[in-house]
Amino acid sequence: MTPESRSVRDGNVFMLLLVFWFMVFPAAWVLALRGLAAAGIVIDVPAPWMMVAMQLGFFLLPLVVWLFIKRDSLRNHLPNMPLGGVNFVYIFFISILLQPMMMAVVLLTNFIFPNNVAELIGGLAHYPWWLMILAVAVMPAVCEEIVFRGYIQSKHRHMSLKKMAVLNGLFFAIIHMNPHQFFYAFILGIIFVYMVHYTKSIWSAVISHFVINASQVSLVYFAAFLESIIEQPYEEAEALAQQAAMDVAGVVFLVVTLLACTAGAVMLFRLFIAHNKSRVENEEMPEVTSKVRFFDGYVIAVIVLYLLLTIVLPMVMEMLYGVLSYAPPAF
Repeated sequence: MTPESRSVRDGNVFMLLLVFWFMVFPAAWVLALRGLAAAGIVIDVPAPWMMVAMQLGFFLLPLVVWLFIKRDSLRNHLPNMPLGGVNFVYIFFISILLQPMMMAVVLLTNFIFPNNVAELIGGLAHYPWWLMILAVAVMPAVCEEIVFRGYIQSKHRHMSLKKMAVLNGLFFAIIHMNPHQFFYAFILGIIFVYMVHYTKSIWSAVISHFVINASQVSLVYFAAFLESIIEQPYEEAEALAQQAAMDVAGVVFLVVTLLACTAGAVMLFRLFIAHNKSRVENEEMPEVTSKVRFFDGYVIAVIVLYLLLTIVLPMVMEMLYGVLSYAPPAF
């Protein structure tokens, strides 16, 4: 096996182990809390702080252990070229303009899968805004980007940029373990790969990830604020807004906004790439080889495991629940 293929294989193996870790870690967490409760030690951790701990446990802990086993250093996998003010402005406005497209993807996905994430964040809106920003924006932006656009992207560096971006986006979508999040996470994963590739800085993806998540959290709090100052309950106001959006004028407005923002994001992204081409040209690039396989046994195992956990297993559990809860009619 060539060093290039070995590097890609290490990234894929880590991803497979990460999926297994996502299966084991929550169960171990619950058992530990139950054990403490049985011993008379009750730990009541607010949900946002629990989310912070889960990010550290889900992502950074297995990466640190993996790097220790491989006798590797995280510093080798975090591109850290200074970003610069111009790049910051590009990344900020690209992230803002991407929001309508991401919302459109979410709305379309709602017809297939329930939006559990929106319900979760909405149910936690009584916590302070800064705490939810920490839990939902800061921690995922740092922890997930270190793993995916840091370690895994660096291990896939011998692939072509397009293949690396698609595989990284696929892994990023899979690790959310939620079919509703799959499509927009896949798109964002690809965009983040391009940002890091051209800036040679992990901070480009961290900032974009933070801006997108923080915007969504802030919208939830803004909606809650509107609910407190208008006479109608938020649910009724939202229903009226949705009904208005179904009018022809509302649909036209939404479509025009979506197209305009998406076109603006694409234009800015092209300018962003042109601005950073000198970084790519002046940087010694790793050798890209066609001998590296896009799909190997580990990637296939990751996909199969994801489908089993998120699609097949819930369907089986729902069928079993239906069978067990069935009560024959009384005669």
